[in-house]
Amino acid sequence: MTGMRMARLMAEKTLSVAEASELSGFSERVIRTAIRRGELASLMPHGAVRGRRVRRRDLERWMREMGS
Repeated sequence: MTGMRMARLMAEKTLSVAEASELSGFSERVIRTAIRRGELASLMPHGAVRGRRVRRRDLERWMREMGS
């Protein structure tokens, strides 16, 4: 991942599943499973055809919980 891409991901308030995967180091499958189980909160933007979004703060909290 390039430095500019990492900086952009860190500045965003919400992330796609792919971005959350890249930022966290977990696979997209793990991220989607955590969302489906209710372990990781996600949003479905109004009018979105597809693509859940994850708030960065929720991802960080989930990652802390995964580490404990």
